[in-house]
Amino acid sequence: MDYWTELVRRAVTRYRGRVRYWQFWNEPNVEQFWSGSMAQYRLDILETGARVAREIDPGMQTVGPGLAYLGDWRSWFSESMQSRDVIDVVSHHIYRDSGRDALFDLERDRPFQPSFRTLMRREGVEDKPFWLTEAGRRSEEGNQFEE
Repeated sequence: MDYWTELVRRAVTRYRGRVRYWQFWNEPNVEQFWSGSMAQYRLDILETGARVAREIDPGMQTVGPGLAYLGDWRSWFSESMQSRDVIDVVSHHIYRDSGRDALFDLERDRPFQPSFRTLMRREGVEDKPFWLTEAGRRSEEGNQFEE
């Protein structure tokens, strides 16, 4: 935790006044990026990062949770939203064949799979701005340039 808080402290101090929005961790629901639990991410990374950053720059805003639209992302989202008070902008990442497919997946419920929009409403964050902070086609499919 000391290493994490010092990293946040140094980064926010260095870019204070130039970077207004901070996302604390990228896609914690992907094992290659985070090996801890959902609760550890929420408490140790998200809440601690936001607290330390606000001590240095009260005008900064937290963007999160920055989850990949993979696996059990819905549980990760619900866990993260227990810290809704430190999140100013709700963000998500999704890769689909087209923008239309991405919007369909984010807005449409499926049987036993609520959409991102539905989850925002359930978690009481529908009034927060939503940013799609990562989107596109998967590079391993080799279809990035097809139309």
